Amino acid sequence: IPLRLVGSEMCIRDSSNPEQIKEWRKTALIDSAKLKKTKILITVSSHGRSNNNEFLGDRGKWSVLIDSVTRLINDRDADGIDLNFEQLPYMKRERFNLFVKQLREQLDNKINGKSPILSITLPAVDSREIFDIQELQKYADLMVIMGYDYNTGNQIQGAVAPLRSSEGLDISLSNTVSFYMDIGIDPQKTILALPYYGSMWTGNLSENGEVSSNFERKVTYREIMNLFSSDVAINSKTSPFLDKRSMTNYYNLTYPDNSTKEIWFDDDFTPVSYTHLRAHET
Repeated sequence: IPLRLVGSEMCIRDSSNPEQIKEWRKTALIDSAKLKKTKILITVSSHGRSNNNEFLGDRGKWSVLIDSVTRLINDRDADGIDLNFEQLPYMKRERFNLFVKQLREQLDNKINGKSPILSITLPAVDSREIFDIQELQKYADLMVIMGYDYNTGNQIQGAVAPLRSSEGLDISLSNTVSFYMDIGIDPQKTILALPYYGSMWTGNLSENGEVSSNFERKVTYREIMNLFSSDVAINSKTSPFLDKRSMTNYYNLTYPDNSTKEIWFDDDFTPVSYTHLRAHET
């Protein structure tokens, strides 16, 4: 459950999502997770250069945040914190290191009767050089690489998590993993997170057969299956194609009004293919 703390006070009562804090305190999901012996981490998110500049520039906010979050952890006997700081300003690289060090020290002193877990989420592409991996992993138990969102938004159509680059772009899971390995990340404490959703582009089919498309949104696996099995599309009964470079499924749907949908997604086969191909390449 993410806890996004913003504003001048950086404390629980001034968080931007009080409903999620209320849910954290009452949800039965945590009790169910404990029965399954699953580790429970509360995510602290700070997104955007402005928010990160403000927070990292004021050490007084660090202590208030740490006190607030450790209280929430102790309330539910959770196991630790996942830090999700995105769009870090380069000039705050050292400040982030100091914040993580202080967080580690205070977590060890404040969590009731256990050694707390500290997890740090790392970007797949943008701003990844800002994170001082060698320093941060001195204090973190887990480094979680966000292996997704490679082709969404303004990018060209393509896989959410391509195994290898295509279309002349240098963005892929292979590239991301190589980047972090080259700068010395510890593979024993590293997790590569993969998506359980796809990406959809919508467009129109012209008279000469060309399609102009724009990214519309991310789509769940269930929605993808429903779209593909729909009788509304002219070609909905064809099979998805496997792009063997990205190792991702995709298909194009055309509708009677000449509108189109292009969808890229993973299924139960493609993650296995990642593993097999990477082993073969190695």
